[in-house]
Amino acid sequence: GMALWQVSRGQVKIAGFHICGLAGLAFLGITVTKELLVSGGVSMTSLGSYGQLAYWIVLSMVAASACETRRHAITILYGVAAGALASAVSIELGYVVGGLNPYASDNESASVGWFHTAKTITGVLLTGSVVLLYLGRKSRSWWPTLLACVCISASVMTYARAGIVALIATVIWFACWFLRFHRSRARRWISRMLLVAVAAACCAPIFVQSESWQSRWEDLDDPAQAGSGRATFWRIALEAYAAGQP
Repeated sequence: GMALWQVSRGQVKIAGFHICGLAGLAFLGITVTKELLVSGGVSMTSLGSYGQLAYWIVLSMVAASACETRRHAITILYGVAAGALASAVSIELGYVVGGLNPYASDNESASVGWFHTAKTITGVLLTGSVVLLYLGRKSRSWWPTLLACVCISASVMTYARAGIVALIATVIWFACWFLRFHRSRARRWISRMLLVAVAAACCAPIFVQSESWQSRWEDLDDPAQAGSGRATFWRIALEAYAAGQP
C-alpha cells in the first residue's frame, strides 16, 4: 500500500508539472499571437527568445517524466556536474592560453572557454557548483568543495556581471541553509563552502582593483549604458509600475 501511495503521489507531481508546462506554452503562444497582431510579424530576435523559452519548458516536462526513480535523478545530476566541470576547465585553460573573450575590445581579460557559450555559461557553472556540493554532501573529503570552487572561479573569469550577482545570491542562500540546519553532519559541507567564501571575500579587494574589473563595472554611473541599456529598461518599468493604479 505504501508503494502504491508513493507511485500515485509521484504521478500527481508529474501531472502537476505538466499542467504548469502546458500553461507556460499557452502563455508563450499568447505572447507570440500578440506580437503578430500588433506588429504584423515576429522578429528574429523575438523568435530566438521564444524558442529558448519553449525549449526549456519542454525539456523540463521531459525530465519530469523521465526521472521516475532516485537513480534517474542522480544520473542527471552527475551529468550536470560533469558538464559544468568541462565548461569550467575550458574557461580556465582559455584564460591561460587564450580562448574566446567577448570583452576583448574593452581591454578586459575575460574568458568564456572554447564552447561558444558566451556569457550564458555562468548559469550552468553556478548550478553545477551547487550540484557538486549536493552530490558530495556526505563526504568527509574537501574534493566536492574544491570542484565546486573550480566552477565558481570559472564563473568569475567570464566577467559576466549577472553571474557575479547570482554568485552573491548563492552564497546568501548557503548562509540561510547553514542557519536552517542545526545538525553538524547536515551542515558540514555548507560550513566548508562558507569558509571558502569568507577567504575569497578577504582576497576580493585585490581582484576588484584590477583594470579589467574596473573597466567592466565603470558604466554603472550611466543608466543609458549600464547593462547594455537594461538599467534604463528597469528604471522605466519600475516608474510605470509605481505610477499605475492599484
